[in-house]
Amino acid sequence: MGYIVKAIKNRIRFFIKARGLAKRSHIKLRSHRASLKASYGKYVSVGRHSVIADDVVIGDHSYINEGSTVENAVIGKYCSISSGVRINPGEHHLDRITTYPVEHLFGLPEVNFNKKVIIENDVLISINAIIRGGSIYP
Repeated sequence: MGYIVKAIKNRIRFFIKARGLAKRSHIKLRSHRASLKASYGKYVSVGRHSVIADDVVIGDHSYINEGSTVENAVIGKYCSISSGVRINPGEHHLDRITTYPVEHLFGLPEVNFNKKVIIENDVLISINAIIRGGSIYP
């Protein structure tokens, strides 16, 4: 029962903060999984069930449709990102003996080796695309 109450409180806090962003910069965050620590430009829209990580920057007048995931990326102005898009998803170390993340077995912090994705201004990314780390879209 305590978990349900905590989850409801977290959602209410999110929507109160998101509403404050909407009033100041006309930002529409329709997903409770969009980080409030990410940087959003004016008139940005994030669809339901989308995940936006803390290390994301989204430029003015850009939108991300439903069910997309964005991590470690800079998205320019006037970008259109369709549904189901994955930007900088986690990858495996292919240069090791095993692709298994062995760091946690030894109590070490997991290393994020994905390079930042840069999507410049006025770019369209269509449905279910996967953009790997280090990509640049002019």
